[in-house]
Amino acid sequence: LGACGALGIGRLIDRYGVRLVLTYVAVTLALVVAAMSQVTSWFPLAVALTATRAVGQGALSVVSIAMVGLWFRQRIDRAMALYSIALSIG
Repeated sequence: LGACGALGIGRLIDRYGVRLVLTYVAVTLALVVAAMSQVTSWFPLAVALTATRAVGQGALSVVSIAMVGLWFRQRIDRAMALYSIALSIG
């Protein structure tokens, strides 16, 4: 369920651009995390955790790798390698 957040993000990036989609995803993630702070029982916690995974690890991952691919036209192999290393360390 958490991976479903990645669906359609590529199409949004193609239509609206990476900066606008990144802003939307970041604001959505902030709202989900803020809503998570108000959780008082297990079911809303499960929903909030799933939403956090969908937006944070799903959609945000797609946006971040698309940013690297769109910003680096030359030496994209090095950029992707550095991105992968930084992601692994982070």
